[in-house]
Amino acid sequence: MKKIKNQQDHSQQILPANGSGKLAAVLSGDGKKSDLQFRSLDTFDLNKPPRQKKMKNGWMPERRTASVSSPGGLLKSTFITYQAIKVAANGEMVVIVTAEDEAEDYLAKFYSAIKTEESPHFGRDIEDIASRILVVDVSGSGAKLYESSDRRDKRSPWVDQMIAEVLSHDIKVGFVAFETASRLCHGEDNTDFAAAIAVTDHVAMALDCPCVLTHHAGKAQARGKVVDQYSSRGGSSMGDNTRSALVFTRVDKDYKGIRQPIGSEEQLLSGEIIEIAHVRSSFGPLIPPQYILPIEGAGHAPALKVLESVKRGGDEERQLRKDRLADRDARLDDLLLDHIEGRDSHDPLTSGFFYNDKDAREAHLGGASRDSVRKALQRLVEAGQLVVKDAGVGRAKNYHLPGAQAASQPVTASVQVEEADY
Repeated sequence: MKKIKNQQDHSQQILPANGSGKLAAVLSGDGKKSDLQFRSLDTFDLNKPPRQKKMKNGWMPERRTASVSSPGGLLKSTFITYQAIKVAANGEMVVIVTAEDEAEDYLAKFYSAIKTEESPHFGRDIEDIASRILVVDVSGSGAKLYESSDRRDKRSPWVDQMIAEVLSHDIKVGFVAFETASRLCHGEDNTDFAAAIAVTDHVAMALDCPCVLTHHAGKAQARGKVVDQYSSRGGSSMGDNTRSALVFTRVDKDYKGIRQPIGSEEQLLSGEIIEIAHVRSSFGPLIPPQYILPIEGAGHAPALKVLESVKRGGDEERQLRKDRLADRDARLDDLLLDHIEGRDSHDPLTSGFFYNDKDAREAHLGGASRDSVRKALQRLVEAGQLVVKDAGVGRAKNYHLPGAQAASQPVTASVQVEEADY
C-alpha cells in the first residue's frame, strides 16, 4: 500500500487504522491543505483477509461515530459515564465533550456510579480511572462542531485544539463522547447532522478511537415508541451517517420491550425500566438490548442498576410468566391473611371477611378483581389457612382464621351486589 507523505500539522493528523504509520493529507490545487486521503490497493491488499473493525463495548465502532438517541430524562448522560468507567478501568482514556451539563455534574454521576451498592461499578478503585477521564466543558459558550450554517464544511477551531490536547496526554483513547447534538449543531436538518458527524468522524480518525454523539428522540417517535435508527429528532442523516445507533425507550404497559426484562410487576408497568436497544451496526452484529433501572445514587445524581432479561417466545419467558403469576398469587394471599387477621383480632364474633366486600378489596388488596379474590380465598381454605362459614344459598360466605369463631347469627349480606370496575 502506497502512502503519501503527511503534510498536516499535529492537531489535524489522521492516524491509520492499523496504527503502523500516518496516512497523508494532500495539497489542493491552490496549495492549501486538504483532508483527502489516498490509499492505493495492490494485489497483496486484495489477497489478504480483511481486518474486522472493532466495536468498543460491543456498539462503538472504531474510527467512526455512533449515535445515542433518547427522550429527555432517560439518563443517557449517566449511561455514557458507565461506559466511560468500563473503558477507563481497562487502561484507556475517555473524553467527554459536554455542551449541556457542567463538569461538576459529571463528577456527581461518576461518584454515584462507584459509590452506590447496586451499581455494576460499585467498589471500583477510583485511582484506576481518575487520571483517565477528561471532561471538556464547553457548556454556556455556544461552541459548535462546525463554524456556521453557511460554513458547514469548516470545523470549529476548538475541535483541533481539543485533539492536540488529548494527544499530548500520550495515552490510548478509548472513545470520545459529544453531548448533545442539539447544542453542538447550528440546526437539526440533514445537512447540519451530516456536517457534525463529519467532524466527529474526523476526531475519531485523528485519535484512532470511536466517537459517540448523543441526541434527543423526536416527540412523535418517543410517544409512538419507535425503536429504530431514525428515532432521533430532526434530519434522518443522524441515523444514516452514523455507523452504529442506540435507542433508549421506557418499558411500560404500552411497550413491553424487545426482550422480557426481569423486574417487579410494578416496575414493568410504571415506566421505570429503560430499554437500550442496539438498532444499527455497520461493522458487526447487533448486541442484545440492555435494561437498566434508575436507583437513588450515593451522590447528587442517580445510579443505574442493570437488569437481566430473557428472549421473548421461549421457554425462559414462559417460565418467567408462570413465576410472576405465582408471585402475584402469593402476594394476594398474604394481603388477604393480613387483612382478615386484623379484623378477627378486633372483633372475631362479628368480623371475618366477605368476598364481596368492595372496600376491603380496594383499600387492602391492591384493587384485585372479584375473581382473583375468590380464587385466593379458595386456595387459602384448601391450604387450611382459612375456615369458611357458609350461610347458605343467596347468603355471603364469611372467612376467618382457624382460631377465630364466626358470629353466632347467619350473615345476611347477599352476594348479588353490583360489580365494581377494577
